[in-house]
Amino acid sequence: MIIDGEVLRQGISAPSLKCLENNEAEYVMNEIHKGICSMFSEGRSMASKVFQAGYYWPTMHANCAKYSKRCKEC
Repeated sequence: MIIDGEVLRQGISAPSLKCLENNEAEYVMNEIHKGICSMFSEGRSMASKVFQAGYYWPTMHANCAKYSKRCKEC
């Protein structure tokens, strides 16, 4: 659904999730993994934190797994 120009995905038991484009998704993963949230999460855990933060994109789980594998600090 589209509300105020933002694409949202209706969750089953959660509020609507903001759908992100690739550049936004990269920023969110970076912030959750090593930014202000500084969690250094692995793939599945990171995807769960992205979901809990209210975001979604179709390749979220695969992108989070790839992101955590390429982290040199982990």
